[in-house]
Amino acid sequence: MPAPASVVSQFGKQILRRGFAALIVLLAAATSTAHSSEAENTTSPVAGIDLTRQPTEPNAARNRAHKKTVTFTRFQVANSLQVEDIADIWNGYPLELLRRLEARGNIEARHSTASPFPDPRDLNPYSSASRERVRRIAEQDGSELVVSGIILDAAVSDESIRPYFGWQGRETGRRFELGLPWNSVVAGIRPVATERRLEVEILIYDGLTGALLKRHRDNAEISGRAAVGRNLAFASAAFFETDFGEAVDHLINAQIKLIDSDLAQSSELTGDISSRKQAY
Repeated sequence: MPAPASVVSQFGKQILRRGFAALIVLLAAATSTAHSSEAENTTSPVAGIDLTRQPTEPNAARNRAHKKTVTFTRFQVANSLQVEDIADIWNGYPLELLRRLEARGNIEARHSTASPFPDPRDLNPYSSASRERVRRIAEQDGSELVVSGIILDAAVSDESIRPYFGWQGRETGRRFELGLPWNSVVAGIRPVATERRLEVEILIYDGLTGALLKRHRDNAEISGRAAVGRNLAFASAAFFETDFGEAVDHLINAQIKLIDSDLAQSSELTGDISSRKQAY
């Protein structure tokens, strides 16, 4: 006997309600599972590290332009008698080059008190001894390039005679003293440098082979306070206030531009590292 229509209708409604409730439960469970999965993907279960964030530092380091490692060595002086009034120009000059170039942010700079020239009387940058010294310096510092230089000329070209006086024992240099009745006081005349030349050659080497890549020679003429005095540290504020220091400042700035340009093109100058190793 078939069931009454009203009973069938009520039974169908119950099935629909239960099915709808079950569907809601399934959707809620699926949503909860998705959120849980997302949380697991974004957070490390050990350290609570957000894994969805990009590792900016390693990527930035990889994308950052490669900085060349450059060693600046002690300079040589062709005639040391010409720089007796200048405090440690041998190391002071390359250190100031290093400081200004490093401030540009393009290089990792090193300084070496060694020189590419084992014999200061032989300033030939192409000699086998010089190349070997360059390779050793570069290997010790892990440098791709080595920058050195030679103070070719720092001679006084003109002088004037001026009077001086002071305490006994503090006078220096050439002078002509007057006879005074006081033993502790001296007076006289002495020559003072008023004209001077400065000529500097910059040498850029390949650290792997020791080969000379580039050389630049620049000069300046100094008029006025051409003498410096060993009491003024090279590249100090007081040093740059002298006429000689001002000329050095301009000369270094000009050389910085040349060196910076050479370093930017050093990959073209040196060629591929692997091919240079094979050739060497």
